[in-house]
Amino acid sequence: MEDPSVSPSRKCFECCKSAELVCHGCKGKPNRNGNPTAIYYCSAICQKKDWNSHKPSCKASKDRQALYRAGKVAQGLHCTFRRNTWSWAIANVEREKGEVLGEIWKIFDGKHPETGYFFPFPKNLFPDIKDQEAILSYGSCREAIAFMEVLVPDLLEGRWSEIQEVSVRVKDPRLRIARWEDLVPLIPDVHDVLRIVLPNAEILALDLTAAQYGWHESSVMPWDKFMEQRVKEVYRVREFRETTRLLRAEAVAAGSPYIRLHRMWLEYMMISFSYHLIEWQGENI
Repeated sequence: MEDPSVSPSRKCFECCKSAELVCHGCKGKPNRNGNPTAIYYCSAICQKKDWNSHKPSCKASKDRQALYRAGKVAQGLHCTFRRNTWSWAIANVEREKGEVLGEIWKIFDGKHPETGYFFPFPKNLFPDIKDQEAILSYGSCREAIAFMEVLVPDLLEGRWSEIQEVSVRVKDPRLRIARWEDLVPLIPDVHDVLRIVLPNAEILALDLTAAQYGWHESSVMPWDKFMEQRVKEVYRVREFRETTRLLRAEAVAAGSPYIRLHRMWLEYMMISFSYHLIEWQGENI
């Protein structure tokens, strides 16, 4: 029988008595909504009795935490890669805030340097860290998907059952970045994310470039929540790694040494980051 004087958050998961012991296997790890988990027991006896029932959800929370952590680190690494391979000459930025459409940035192209392909990121135009994340993410969805080809399988080894590349059209973004080229606004229409299915059949979205739309929350969120809050329609679904194959084919077809250089540098960074992330995984997951 439940004791009404005991706080629901501190009730034994087995017998509903007042509890102080906590399952350390899933303590602080995200639940299905992304919030920290805490399962309490009044004694080791009750914890042992409940183990067969609790074991699947405990393991799922560990898989979920691995993905949330991987997403956070991969997002930071992707921004670092973009910053170090910056090749967009920006002359000016005009910011407008609308009541209906949210914030709008008008980006005006500048003159590309005559020497070199990569040059310093224009931090003076984007002093705020969230603004930097937004512009570094702009138009890089496909690159981010390719970036995750090596990172995700290695970092989440044994913690996923299926991965798909999903292209969507977003709805209600907080930020719209418009690149004004020849006085014509160019706004990305299609956004690419990964749809990851965990071993317990739970589905999550991994989105490294959400900041370009003003979404600065976790790069990982439940798939149904992602679809409800951010997606107007699903445009296309591809097998995992298909985007990387397409990018390589485009680089070969273009024949530009700069594009080839960029792709080679991307592959180098993917392998390098994967190596360091696997080391990090062993220490933190």
